[in-house]
Amino acid sequence: MDTLRDKPLDDDRPRDRVGKTSRVDIVIEHVKQQISEGTWQPGARLPNENEVAKTLGVSRTPVREAMKVLSSAGLLETRQGQGTFVRSRISTSTLQLALFHLHLEATTPQKLMEVRELFEAACVELASERRTDDDIVAMGDAVRRLRAAADTAPLDRTAALEADLDFHRAVYAATHNELIEAIANLMLQMIAPYVAKSHEAGQLRQSIALHEMMLEEMISPTRGANTRIRSVRANMDHFRQTLELTTDKRQHPTGEDET
Repeated sequence: MDTLRDKPLDDDRPRDRVGKTSRVDIVIEHVKQQISEGTWQPGARLPNENEVAKTLGVSRTPVREAMKVLSSAGLLETRQGQGTFVRSRISTSTLQLALFHLHLEATTPQKLMEVRELFEAACVELASERRTDDDIVAMGDAVRRLRAAADTAPLDRTAALEADLDFHRAVYAATHNELIEAIANLMLQMIAPYVAKSHEAGQLRQSIALHEMMLEEMISPTRGANTRIRSVRANMDHFRQTLELTTDKRQHPTGEDET
């Protein structure tokens, strides 16, 4: 089937929680619009990353990130050597996930963190029980890439963010539960801007140490559930503290709210 051409994106674009246009959200909304309007039919091959990026005026990085999110949500599928396609069957559960995504967009970062902590703990516990050798390799590779990005001067922010997110994606994939993976990845996509801000705020080294601790707890046969949950909570507490710090700086850069 020939690659479909895009319709222009509407001017009414979503906003992320930090008040700037999220390029990943722009791509996600664009793809959802093309599918919902019937421009891209089930089974159709999407334009390549360069074409989508050119259409929306963004780089390839947010396009690639959006495709991962939409693939996890069950809207798209990637075929090796062929490209990215609209899934032949888009189920009711997939549409419900899209609605859940809208709820996530309308909430606060603090509420999102509470939900994420519950899912993260459950995912780590399931991943510890179900992970395969390939899952361990994927998680370890993400940590190594995260460490390499941190050692780069100046900091390779794009590589660091991608490696950080890939670690959590690998944990979700290791649950071997597609529904959990899809929901967890939607939440991860929503907090991605804050992950990037935590890196920029100088918290990357501590984040790497916490990721390594989570990985060690998941692969060690002698560690119990309570120890694994503590590692998750330590990771979430660190991220929450960074979130509060960066939010305060944004709202009170000189002691007063921004105007």
